[in-house]
Amino acid sequence: MKFHAIAIAHLAYAYTSHAFLTSASVKATNKVLFVTSPEISSNSNNNNNPIEDLISKEANIKPTYRSKPTLDPFNPEFERIKSVPYNDAFPKSTKEHKAVVHEGTGHVLQVPFRRVHLEDPDEPYLDLYDTSGPRDVDPRAGLPKLRKSWVDAREGKHERYTQMHYARKGLITEEMQYIAEREGMDAEFVRSEVARGRAIICSNKKHLELEPQIIGRMFKVKINANIGNSAVTSSIEEEVEKLQWSTLWGADTLMDLSTGKHIHQTREWIIRNSPIPVGTVPIYQALEKVDGIAEDLSWEVFRETLIEQAEQGVDYFTIHAGVLLRYVPMTVSRKTGIVSRGGSIHAKWNIFHHKENFAYEHWDEILDICAEYDIALSIGDGLRPGSIYDANDESQFAELKTQGELTRRAWEKDVQVMNEGPGHVPLHKIPENMRNQVRITPTFLR
Repeated sequence: MKFHAIAIAHLAYAYTSHAFLTSASVKATNKVLFVTSPEISSNSNNNNNPIEDLISKEANIKPTYRSKPTLDPFNPEFERIKSVPYNDAFPKSTKEHKAVVHEGTGHVLQVPFRRVHLEDPDEPYLDLYDTSGPRDVDPRAGLPKLRKSWVDAREGKHERYTQMHYARKGLITEEMQYIAEREGMDAEFVRSEVARGRAIICSNKKHLELEPQIIGRMFKVKINANIGNSAVTSSIEEEVEKLQWSTLWGADTLMDLSTGKHIHQTREWIIRNSPIPVGTVPIYQALEKVDGIAEDLSWEVFRETLIEQAEQGVDYFTIHAGVLLRYVPMTVSRKTGIVSRGGSIHAKWNIFHHKENFAYEHWDEILDICAEYDIALSIGDGLRPGSIYDANDESQFAELKTQGELTRRAWEKDVQVMNEGPGHVPLHKIPENMRNQVRITPTFLR
């Protein structure tokens, strides 16, 4: 019985992974999966192999494609971008907007949605959440600055500039009203969830093109898309095109994880063309500033990077401030060690200098930057398990406890927080993770 189960699993793997079988043919029986060479297969008279027709030869003939960096980062060749008309992507659908008046200011909010036209005369249409943003916009011009009048009206009138601060003061911002309409909820409920820290609105005041959305346990599930260039491939044109495809197909947030050339300019073009929140892992760019040598990082380089990205309009930072010096030795007995890139960078710095994580040591200064621009924090799980063998170990829960401390300190300054986790954890260990996640947070989050 066990043998049959393994054989069936391998057979299923062959069906789903046929693109990777490039130099061999596959034959299956009711018990065993055989892999034979093309020479042996060609001499065989058996033409009834059900898998053979599924094997893709594309990997054998398709040349390796590596795009070149943008020649002029200030004048990308955006005409290379291939866009798809909205109606082609969503047949029998139209992009619609609902006008909503913000009671506090009188601003008229144009809230987008997708209307699917049905053939049922009793229900002629179905309205759906839409993340695609304004269509047919020249990337050089960027998207319309939807939030400019909202931001200008609030500037200088409050001691802090965060959605959590406004929510705790009892104010319903335009962003909250906009989100309430998108989510089909009362604006007061949106405000209360943000006030208690159970939901966040990633909305840097410099990202004026943003169509606000919310992340929280009482709201719709949100999907994140990761993009970014590398030292090996990609260009500004391609990254903007990735952004456009991501929003078209429903991405709610996007992370620019670029590590190649023109990092600053790439991010600038992305943000100016993004209707969804854009996040980063600032330690990646900071590392590039010191030529990839983790030991040469410093708080000064990291702080400079935070401010640079804040000024551009980055809506949320992933920072691995919970990777403390005393936690690193706990990972020695792991099967897969530290798998988080950000976590490993901090761990290497901690061990080399035998000092505490500079992001942890300067957490209050990081919070001050976030409070000034209204940048949310995604506290990175730098010690997350990379395999189920390492799940729920001492180092993972030690970092989680520190994440709770960092969250409480952020809320003292009205900075919004979400916590990453838990990594590679088997299903039966998820409840323990959730109990610990809730236990380390203040009562009003639960």
